[in-house]
Amino acid sequence: MGKINLKKVAIPNGEEIAFRIGGSGSETLVLVHGNLVSSRHWGTLLERLSEKFRVIAIDMRGAGLSSYNNPIETFKDWSNDLRLFCDEMGIKDFTLLGWSMGGGVSQQFVIDNPRYAKKLILFESVPCSGYPYRKQGPNGEFLEEYYDNKENLLKDSMQLKPMIDGLETRNRDLMRQLWDMLVLNVNTPEEAEYEALIDDILMTRNLKDAAWAAHIFNISHINNGAVDGSGEIDNIYIPVLIFAGDKDLVCPIPMAEFTKNEIGENALLEILPNCSHTPHYDNEDLVVEKISKFVFE
Repeated sequence: MGKINLKKVAIPNGEEIAFRIGGSGSETLVLVHGNLVSSRHWGTLLERLSEKFRVIAIDMRGAGLSSYNNPIETFKDWSNDLRLFCDEMGIKDFTLLGWSMGGGVSQQFVIDNPRYAKKLILFESVPCSGYPYRKQGPNGEFLEEYYDNKENLLKDSMQLKPMIDGLETRNRDLMRQLWDMLVLNVNTPEEAEYEALIDDILMTRNLKDAAWAAHIFNISHINNGAVDGSGEIDNIYIPVLIFAGDKDLVCPIPMAEFTKNEIGENALLEILPNCSHTPHYDNEDLVVEKISKFVFE
């Protein structure tokens, strides 16, 4: 497998972005991770992809080894970070791949910066209508109302408070239980790899801000319960490949179908059999095959 190096670069807004880079292929693949992880999340997928591509995987602001000097407020902040990073690195004409929350950031990026990425891969991505959180009733039941302010959202006893407390107390067992139940519900990595993933999760500094940003992200044509859609999804003109694992509990297939329909004819939906929210841990060969076909076709 190819060699991946870990580096850092300062960007003009005062942040420092860590990134993993490797490969020397004719096509460049830029990867954006999701919530509660960093570029460490990709595991051996980066090495596999570096055999075919020039691969660059960033740590978003507030994750991994990147700085968090200024808290983010919306996905546009991360989109701007990525543009500044690309400018510093001289990266253009690449395929952008975003996982989970990083898929939302990647959608925002190609809208904000139409001359950078030439193709987009949404990898178990949040939908274009965002990831809004419904309020809970006195018995923990979900209501038809959605949170309308950040302070109350962060007090949610079921959806967010356990993760926030787990990070603040560095509760490895709790974070592992959550990952077993929701993220790695098909296959789990070997013990050493899993422990490294937990270490990576516990480095997260942006969870509270990320949750609210996902709640108010909405580039679709509908009201998501929290905010009206901006309709900016119409400005994604490049080819889009959407991965949806049939056992993904975090971003299930209907979310991917909605995004595909909102984007239109330039989007292709690929259902990955027996795959969770982390298909690269479930069937890495299939993921590499599908990515390669899309980039080179």
